[in-house]
Amino acid sequence: MTMTITLTPETEDHRRERSECYGQDINTLADDLLADALAEDPDELTDAEIAETRAGIRRGLADCAAGRAKPVAEWAAQVRNEFNLP
Repeated sequence: MTMTITLTPETEDHRRERSECYGQDINTLADDLLADALAEDPDELTDAEIAETRAGIRRGLADCAAGRAKPVAEWAAQVRNEFNLP
């Protein structure tokens, strides 16, 4: 089946760049991208898993708000120092 899709110039430029980068035909690349975007999610989460994920995010945000977290740069410096990394 043939379908025509109108893209913004920016999207078309990006698609052309990716097809050149991957050495892939631009239409094949577009077909692959659409197929991936429309595929069913193999990692669908249960309601319990979603609730657990949200609770973890809330705990992390609460830790940050309470000052129980440190900036990534500070943590990375600590790890480098502990393990004698450059």
